[in-house]
Amino acid sequence: VSQSRYRGTQWRTRIIHEIRDDPRGVMVTLTLNTEHLQALTTIAMAKGYTWGYSLDNAVGKLSVRRFYDRWRKATGEKNLKHWLITELGSQGTEHLHIHGILWTNHPDKIENNWKYGYVHLGKYVNHKTVNYMMKYFLKQDKTHPNYKPIVLASQGLGKGYMKSHLATFNRYQGKDTREFYVTDNGKRISILEYYRDWE
Repeated sequence: VSQSRYRGTQWRTRIIHEIRDDPRGVMVTLTLNTEHLQALTTIAMAKGYTWGYSLDNAVGKLSVRRFYDRWRKATGEKNLKHWLITELGSQGTEHLHIHGILWTNHPDKIENNWKYGYVHLGKYVNHKTVNYMMKYFLKQDKTHPNYKPIVLASQGLGKGYMKSHLATFNRYQGKDTREFYVTDNGKRISILEYYRDWE
């Protein structure tokens, strides 16, 4: 199993547990139009990033950080729980896209506070939408074969599993420790590092 696919399985499992524990998730696609992409690129370059994929990802981080700053002021939510992944556009635009989930009581305020371009909100979040998002994590970008997307995520996603009765099987019990985890579709996988290392 490739490292990328292994990490994708880890993220998928944690997100599935999070949407079970917190049903407020909203699937989002956040884009940057030319005007704001150029402005944020100038700021990122002033911070020392040069042309290349590291600059693209620096712009992604900067846009999300500024969005969160506006979000806190607009909603009073100090921590906007999130799982986001970057993607470079194709068809000649090369514009950055950010896909993922935001957990919030104020989905109606996402578009007004993004401000950098088009916002698409999904109607629901479930196993199918999580699988859809994982394609951005796993896909081979033929247009940008050397580009590595970055994940921007809140700490603690999926930690609710450790409070479930199933987690008791994965806690260390000497030779009786169960070193595997059964996914929602019945597949047996190695216990996630995130859950193995939980204290």
